[in-house]
Amino acid sequence: MVKPETCYAVIDAASEPDVFNLFAEHEPPASCLYSEPIQPEIVSLAPYLVEVTEEVQRWLSTRETPWGIYVYTHATMRELRQHLRKYLMVMIPGQEKPVFWRFYDPRNVWDVLGTFDNWRLHVFLGPITKLKTLLWGEETASRFERERRGFPDNAKLGGKLMRFTPIQYDAVNLVFERQFLDQLIYFFIHAKSMSYQSQMDFSLEDWVVSAFER
Repeated sequence: MVKPETCYAVIDAASEPDVFNLFAEHEPPASCLYSEPIQPEIVSLAPYLVEVTEEVQRWLSTRETPWGIYVYTHATMRELRQHLRKYLMVMIPGQEKPVFWRFYDPRNVWDVLGTFDNWRLHVFLGPITKLKTLLWGEETASRFERERRGFPDNAKLGGKLMRFTPIQYDAVNLVFERQFLDQLIYFFIHAKSMSYQSQMDFSLEDWVVSAFER
């Protein structure tokens, strides 16, 4: 018998530190994606896998931060956690050691996945049947049925870590460069509409920092 599809959230505590109040008040099924033991200074920065109960859904609906992503699956929470943990670190060109990958960042997850070929996307999703984000009032969701058609359900990552080739990594970097240019366009439009005095007080450096915190 197939397990019913369950919705989970990957919540980034670094973006949404109030998540610990959610845990204390409602005690939803939850687990840190980082493997134990977790250093105390990392606890407040880690991603958490949380079952989306009614209380969790109400709480998430009030968030205005880029807190993370929704994932749907027929797998158990433990199986999903084991799968997602494989992608917390990746290998990139020019680096001998793995680097952290925040695949749960809703600001760029769709653009990054858009650089994947169908096989890589299928393997990355694994037991995930649907991905959804709700960012600043805009909902985006997909089951990737067309992209995953014809691939076996038990496809697994080759090797211990996902490895980006130079071409793949360049494609991802282009995504971030395009996002930065979009932010610059917004800045110049905004600056043009400001009074002269406001422009004099405006700090480009502060704006660049805040843009990437959005």
